[in-house]
This record gives sequence, C-alpha cells and structure tokens, in this order.
Amino acid sequence: MENHSEREAELPTPLTYLHTLLTAAEDTHEARSKVVAAYDTMLLYALAYPRKRALALNLWTANLGALASTPSGDFGLAWQELMERREELIDYMDREQMGREQNAVFMDVRVDDYTQLWLRMLQLGYDGQYAAFLTQLIEEQPRYFDRPSDIDNFVQQRSHPEDFPYLGDLLLVPAPATGHNKTAESVLNLLVHHIAYICDLFQKTDYAPSPALVEAFAEYRVDQLSRMFGDPGNYMPLDARIHCANINHRTIHDFVVLRAKEILQSTEKELLNWHIYKWLVQCVESVFKDVPRTTILFDDLSLGVGSVEQRNYIPFQTANLRVPDRIIQAWQEEETAEFAPAEFEDVKWEATGPRILASSVASPVQLGPEAICPVDLEPFDVRNADTVAWKVGCGHAFHAQCLEDLVNGIENNSNRCPLCRAEICDARERRRIE
Repeated sequence: MENHSEREAELPTPLTYLHTLLTAAEDTHEARSKVVAAYDTMLLYALAYPRKRALALNLWTANLGALASTPSGDFGLAWQELMERREELIDYMDREQMGREQNAVFMDVRVDDYTQLWLRMLQLGYDGQYAAFLTQLIEEQPRYFDRPSDIDNFVQQRSHPEDFPYLGDLLLVPAPATGHNKTAESVLNLLVHHIAYICDLFQKTDYAPSPALVEAFAEYRVDQLSRMFGDPGNYMPLDARIHCANINHRTIHDFVVLRAKEILQSTEKELLNWHIYKWLVQCVESVFKDVPRTTILFDDLSLGVGSVEQRNYIPFQTANLRVPDRIIQAWQEEETAEFAPAEFEDVKWEATGPRILASSVASPVQLGPEAICPVDLEPFDVRNADTVAWKVGCGHAFHAQCLEDLVNGIENNSNRCPLCRAEICDARERRRIE
C-alpha cells in the first residue's frame, strides 16, 4: 500500500513568495481568495505561456497592489521564483502524468491539473497554516452537474424560429454581490463560447455532425464547464460562477446545434458562422436595452451596425476555441469501423444532412430562346419560376429542380456537371441504410 507521507514528500517545495503575499494580504477570506485567483493566473503563464511575462506581471500588480504589500514592493520577485521553480513543477507534472489537456479532482472539486498541484502544496505546506482557509475556499466553489437536455421544451418556448428562449432569464438574474453586469457578461461569454465550438464542429463535418459526435462533444464541454465553475483560480467572479453553474448548458448546446441545422437549410456552409453569431447578437439586442453593453458585444464580435455577410467568419477572440482533433479523429475511426462492410457493393446508402439548394450553388441567368436544360431537355422560361435558368460555376445552366435533384443524389459524381464533369459543389453527405 502506498505510503501517504512519502507521497507528500514528493511534492515540489511550496512557493515562498505565495506565503509572503498571503501573510501580507488583508486579514480577510475575500482578500486571500483574490491572491489565490491572481496567483493561479501567474502559475498558468509560468507553465504554459512563459513568453507572456509582461502581461502576467501587469495583471499580478493590478490585482494585488491594493491587497498586499511586500518588504521590497517588487512583485517581479513572484515571477522570478516561479521561473526558478518552473522546471521542478513541470518535472513533477510529467512524472505524475499531468498535462494541460487533463484535469484533476481536488477535495471533490474538478480543477486544472496545475491548480490541483499548487493547492496541494498550499494545503500540505507552511506547517498547515492555510489548511482551514483552503477548506473554506473549496467548500464555497459551485459544483456543476450535467443535467438532461430539455431541448423539446426549449423549442416550444420560441414564438419565432429564430428566438432564443428565456435569454432574459439567463442574462438578467443578478448574482448577489457582483450584480447584474458581471453575471450578464459571464453568461454572454459562455454563449459565445458555445457558438464558437458548435460552428467549428459543423466546419469539421460535411454538413451536420452525427448525433454520436454531438454527444461526444457535449461531454467534452461539460468537462470544461465543471472545471470552469469549480476552479477557485478562475477569472469569473464566484457569484457569477454560481449563477452560471445553475444553467442547463446541455440544453443550450443542443439548441445551438438545432439552430445551426436550421440556418443550413437556407444558406451555404461558408456563411454559417456569420449567421449564427448574428443570431446571438440579435437575441441579445432584443433583451438588452443597455446600448453601451450591446455595442461592446457587437464590437467584440466584429458585428457592428452595417456589417455585411462574411464568408468563413470567425471573431478574433474566439479563434482559439476549437473542437479537439482527438474527438473528431476518434469519431471518424468509430464511424469507419461501424460502416466498413465485407462487401462494399452490398451496402445501400441514403442522403442525409440539409438538402442542397440551387440558390446555394448557382445563380439565375437569362438565356436565348433556343437554350434547353441538359437534364430534362426542356426550354428555359424567365416568366415561370420553375423554368428559370440557373448557371453553375462551370458556365452550364439547369432548371432549379433538375439541378437540385442532381447534386442531392448519392451516386458517385452526382455533384459534377453532366456536360463537362466540373465539380458543382461538395458531394451530399450520405449514411448507410441498416
């Protein structure tokens, strides 16, 4: 059986500058909690972003300058100590198989692995001086539990297809101490993050991700949220995290997926991101009468007044929010294994995903009186909507219905022009018929 005292001895030496700051901080639980949050950010920079020293020191000084004073007044000493211990900390994390993609459970709260490491150092070091403080700190962290999706009721609450139900309830219920503004800002950030991940998920699949892939990704997001809400070093105020932990994020996740599918029924995939972010902005605008705050959201998403449709649009601040490749890869391997038959020719397939519309792959044109559609060999007539000519990229034209029947087929090369074999669009997604 493993000796607990030996395990404690393996921990890196507690960081002395943290002890100095906790001692010098105002003698209140709130002040020490702010030291913990700022120090957590410092440690993140030291381990993961060592080149961001100036940013880390500015944040450190701004957050702690009013709370703590040190004999030298040089907050740079904290960074110096971190850098001196950096290799020791990394070696310990490697030895314990800890990594940035993993997380740990510390005192029944799920936190980032590096946070768990230094919380244990705080708990076991300094002659137990901070054990009681740490216990209180952990006990006040919100626990996030994944709740079943309530998507059916959510959908029924919409008075219009584009409405986001109960957005006002999500945004406007103030937290006790931080108040309306901080809570609403935190919820908005979470909604933007949900949308960023869902947009990326749709970009990495043909048209709409399979239910199995959506479920796998939802579980990944739940894991992220568990750490975000329960981590004492998180940037979100405690009251805002408590509020956000009570939101049914599984339902929101499913609803954003549903909205993305609805948008794809009438627009092309390259415009999905722009339309779905615009949808969020319009929902927020309908709830908020606070013009400055909505203006800030518009600016953050680059969707100010007068913005025009942008293909493959991604807001700058969400550029790093991406579905991990390992999730997509695992799903693809699973799909391949499930649908790999002994004899391929015995397999029957059906089209899936949104139907490809003529308007998304062609443009209406007016041709001469002798022109005919190469599919049904009938003439074009601009006076009849059903027989207008629609020209594709290669220059050939078809009736809208003929074109849609062609590109929505599941046969090989059904997405190519029957005259010149040029590709009209991406092939329609298909699935095996059991």
